[in-house]
Amino acid sequence: MDKPEKYVQKLVLFLKLERLLAKDTETKTALELLYRPQDRENAFMEIWCRRILFLLAALLIALFLFLICFFQETPEGVVINGSCIRREEGRDNVTFGVQAETKEGVAQDEITVDIGREDSAGEKETEPERVQEPSLKETILAEVREAVEEAVRSQSQEEDIKLPEVVAGNRVKYLNPEIKKDYSAFYLSLLVLILMPFLWKKKQKEKLCEREDQLMLDYPELVQKIMLLLSAGLTVRGCFDRIQGEYRRRLREGGGRRYVYEEVCYSSQEMSNGVSEQEAIEAFGKRCRQISYLRFSSIINQNIKKGSEGLIGLLEMEAAEAFQKRKEAVKRMGETAGTKLLLPMVLMLGVVMAIIIIPAFMTM
Repeated sequence: MDKPEKYVQKLVLFLKLERLLAKDTETKTALELLYRPQDRENAFMEIWCRRILFLLAALLIALFLFLICFFQETPEGVVINGSCIRREEGRDNVTFGVQAETKEGVAQDEITVDIGREDSAGEKETEPERVQEPSLKETILAEVREAVEEAVRSQSQEEDIKLPEVVAGNRVKYLNPEIKKDYSAFYLSLLVLILMPFLWKKKQKEKLCEREDQLMLDYPELVQKIMLLLSAGLTVRGCFDRIQGEYRRRLREGGGRRYVYEEVCYSSQEMSNGVSEQEAIEAFGKRCRQISYLRFSSIINQNIKKGSEGLIGLLEMEAAEAFQKRKEAVKRMGETAGTKLLLPMVLMLGVVMAIIIIPAFMTM
């Protein structure tokens, strides 16, 4: 366990959260398959310390993003004191709202004008021809737009452009567009927090699937080893003890953890503690939770009761069948991996097509 996780463990023990964490029966059930009994408690605490560490980190990031979004600077308003526009370097087009009091009520709209100093500053925007006769409000707003553009043209050398307050006898107000702070990054961090439990379950399910695949792939090798050791004159218990010793040596040399050999070690330990061979082999098949291992344990137990005559032949048939099933499983896993590679390949094809097509269209 790393140092940060140890600090989290001390925090859990200090706050006495063990009972609350103990309610996670789903993780405990998964650990019963993935770890030996003596390692399950430590593994459970380590997993939850890691989860709490990720939660705390995500909460700190979410809080940090919220503070950034809350204190972010909003751009200054376009309209000053509700009556004029100030020219700023690097900004030509400005958008603001207008409200005109008419006989039909208040007409409100947003307009965009070019406040640049070039000759094109006073060009009017072309509007589509109207099929129907415009209403009074639309007419007033069009007049306001023309009056504002005329004011911009007439004050092309001024820093502050005075806007007309009365147009065609109607009083006009100018409003800054509503500017809202962008909290999208904070909302995204909250979404990550919400999705974390689902990610934990997915990762846990992937580990269980990995265990199932590993047990299926290691089955032929295990049967082959036990068959060879039985042929050399060892008993079933001696086979398990020998395999346990080889596996422990491989782990000390830096080898990877294999679930089937962990179960073999557990069965060997059970036999050393006084459990009968038949009970230990039967429990071994049940813990592996696969038909092939149940069949293997049944073959071993039947031959323990009736004698070892014919056992080698049965194991040879079982090993041959297991190798054939392993070939089919590996082929199926390869097809699945190829299917998963389709999406990246399609994306790469899209990028290549874009690299080719976009320059071609740009040169047309």
